[in-house]
Amino acid sequence: MATIDELLDATGRELSRPLRLPHQAATVAMNLFLLTQVHGLAEDPRVTALQDRFHEALGDRSLDTVLADQLDYASRLATAPGPLLYEEMHKLFSLADEIHALRGLGGVADDVRLRRFDSELRIRLAAQAGPAHLVAEDRAEDWNRDLWWYAENLR
Repeated sequence: MATIDELLDATGRELSRPLRLPHQAATVAMNLFLLTQVHGLAEDPRVTALQDRFHEALGDRSLDTVLADQLDYASRLATAPGPLLYEEMHKLFSLADEIHALRGLGGVADDVRLRRFDSELRIRLAAQAGPAHLVAEDRAEDWNRDLWWYAENLR
């Protein structure tokens, strides 16, 4: 995992340019989640300043919109025909982490969409248990080991 200083620097760099695409906003949200929830810096003035800049950069979009975009993307990837390549499986885990982070920051999605993604992810990971295990081993960190997509694939 990136250090606090690396997360602060990366987030500042991301926020120095427009957040035009959902993945750009999701990247910033992931960093803010790590800073606030994992490192416990929710009250740190450096982090609160980044959070303010993030909400300004979102403009008329909301965390809910970014979450919906990431859920849709993750569902498309999880249900893609044929087996996923290692890099695609890695991206699927990354998207699941971002979805978790967006929800942790207050993003809300409808229950049907969340249940559908959960089901699609479970089906994909079960269908490709070997690659899912390798990716889980590669991406697992202290903060995410208990999330089901890691816990079930690290056994």
